[in-house]
Amino acid sequence: MSLVQTPAQLYVMRFLLGVAEAGFTPGIIFYLNCWYSRSGRTRAMLLFYIGAALASVIGLPLSDSLLNLHGMLGVLADGGTARLFAVETGARRAARGDTRS
Repeated sequence: MSLVQTPAQLYVMRFLLGVAEAGFTPGIIFYLNCWYSRSGRTRAMLLFYIGAALASVIGLPLSDSLLNLHGMLGVLADGGTARLFAVETGARRAARGDTRS
Protein backbone atom coordinates (compact mmCIF):
# COMPACT_ATOMS: atom_id res chain seq x y z
CA MET A 1 0.00 0.00 0.00
CA SER A 2 2.97 2.33 0.28
CA LEU A 3 3.08 2.42 -3.54
CA VAL A 4 -0.49 3.77 -3.92
CA GLN A 5 -0.51 7.18 -5.59
CA THR A 6 -4.12 8.03 -6.45
CA PRO A 7 -7.36 7.93 -4.46
CA ALA A 8 -8.79 5.28 -6.80
CA GLN A 9 -5.79 3.01 -6.17
CA LEU A 10 -6.22 3.49 -2.43
CA TYR A 11 -9.91 2.53 -2.58
CA VAL A 12 -9.14 -0.59 -4.61
CA MET A 13 -6.31 -1.63 -2.27
CA ARG A 14 -8.41 -1.04 0.85
CA PHE A 15 -11.22 -3.13 -0.66
CA LEU A 16 -8.83 -5.97 -1.52
CA LEU A 17 -7.32 -5.82 1.96
CA GLY A 18 -10.79 -6.03 3.47
CA VAL A 19 -11.63 -9.05 1.30
CA ALA A 20 -8.40 -10.75 2.38
CA GLU A 21 -8.99 -10.06 6.08
CA ALA A 22 -12.73 -10.84 6.15
CA GLY A 23 -12.29 -14.45 7.22
CA PHE A 24 -9.56 -13.90 9.81
CA THR A 25 -11.62 -13.61 13.00
CA PRO A 26 -14.08 -16.40 12.12
CA GLY A 27 -11.10 -18.57 11.17
CA ILE A 28 -9.35 -17.93 14.49
CA ILE A 29 -12.54 -18.76 16.40
CA PHE A 30 -12.93 -21.98 14.40
CA TYR A 31 -9.35 -23.07 15.13
CA LEU A 32 -9.65 -22.20 18.81
CA ASN A 33 -12.79 -24.38 18.93
CA CYS A 34 -10.85 -27.24 17.35
CA TRP A 35 -7.71 -26.98 19.49
CA TYR A 36 -9.05 -26.25 22.96
CA SER A 37 -11.46 -28.05 25.24
CA ARG A 38 -14.52 -26.20 26.45
CA SER A 39 -12.76 -25.07 29.63
CA GLY A 40 -9.63 -23.85 27.83
CA ARG A 41 -11.53 -22.27 24.95
CA THR A 42 -12.84 -19.40 27.05
CA ARG A 43 -9.35 -18.37 28.12
CA ALA A 44 -7.96 -18.70 24.59
CA MET A 45 -10.74 -16.53 23.12
CA LEU A 46 -10.30 -14.02 25.95
CA LEU A 47 -6.60 -13.68 25.11
CA PHE A 48 -7.37 -13.31 21.40
CA TYR A 49 -9.87 -10.49 21.97
CA ILE A 50 -7.69 -8.73 24.56
CA GLY A 51 -4.77 -8.94 22.14
CA ALA A 52 -6.83 -7.25 19.43
CA ALA A 53 -7.82 -4.45 21.82
CA LEU A 54 -4.24 -3.96 23.03
CA ALA A 55 -3.01 -3.81 19.44
CA SER A 56 -5.37 -0.88 18.89
CA VAL A 57 -4.37 0.85 22.12
CA ILE A 58 -0.68 0.65 21.21
CA GLY A 59 -0.86 0.84 17.42
CA LEU A 60 -3.21 3.77 16.91
CA PRO A 61 -1.18 6.37 18.87
CA LEU A 62 2.00 5.09 17.23
CA SER A 63 0.43 5.42 13.77
CA ASP A 64 -0.79 8.91 14.61
CA SER A 65 2.69 10.00 15.64
CA LEU A 66 4.16 8.57 12.42
CA LEU A 67 1.60 10.43 10.32
CA ASN A 68 2.37 13.71 12.07
CA LEU A 69 6.18 13.70 11.81
CA HIS A 70 6.13 16.01 8.76
CA GLY A 71 9.72 15.17 7.82
CA MET A 72 11.17 15.58 11.31
CA LEU A 73 14.43 13.72 11.87
CA GLY A 74 14.71 13.26 8.08
CA VAL A 75 12.29 10.33 8.15
CA LEU A 76 10.61 9.90 4.76
CA ALA A 77 9.52 13.49 4.25
CA ASP A 78 7.48 12.63 1.12
CA GLY A 79 4.17 11.80 2.77
CA GLY A 80 2.51 10.58 5.92
CA THR A 81 0.82 7.44 4.63
CA ALA A 82 3.89 6.29 2.69
CA ARG A 83 5.98 6.76 5.82
CA LEU A 84 3.42 4.91 7.94
CA PHE A 85 3.27 1.88 5.64
CA ALA A 86 7.06 1.81 5.18
CA VAL A 87 7.74 1.84 8.94
CA GLU A 88 5.02 -0.71 9.73
CA THR A 89 6.25 -3.02 6.96
CA GLY A 90 9.80 -2.74 8.28
CA ALA A 91 8.66 -3.52 11.83
CA ARG A 92 6.68 -6.53 10.60
CA ARG A 93 9.69 -7.84 8.67
CA ALA A 94 11.97 -7.32 11.66
CA ALA A 95 9.56 -9.22 13.92
CA ARG A 96 9.54 -12.12 11.43
CA GLY A 97 13.31 -12.05 10.98
CA ASP A 98 12.88 -11.36 7.25
CA THR A 99 16.09 -9.96 5.76
CA ARG A 100 14.88 -9.52 2.16
CA SER A 101 14.83 -6.01 0.77
